[in-house]
Amino acid sequence: MKRKIFGTFAIIAIAVVAGYNVYTSMNKEIQLSNLALSNVEALAQGEWGQGMPKYCFMNKSVWYCIMQRGDTSCYCEM
Repeated sequence: MKRKIFGTFAIIAIAVVAGYNVYTSMNKEIQLSNLALSNVEALAQGEWGQGMPKYCFMNKSVWYCIMQRGDTSCYCEM
C-alpha cells in the first residue's frame, strides 16, 4: 500500500515539474544574436543580393545577368 502511494506521488511530482518546464519555455522571448540576424538577412536576400536580375543574355555559351541596381554582371543558371 505504501509503495502505491509513494509511486503515485512520484508520478505527480514528475508531471508537475514537466508541466512547469513546458510553461516556462513557452513564455520566453527568443532573442537572436547579431550574427544569427545577419545570417537570416543573408538567406532572405537570396543569390542575387538586394536586386533581382533585370535580364540575362548568352555570350559564348555563358549566361550573364545584368542587375537592376548596378552595372555588374553575374552568372545565371538557366
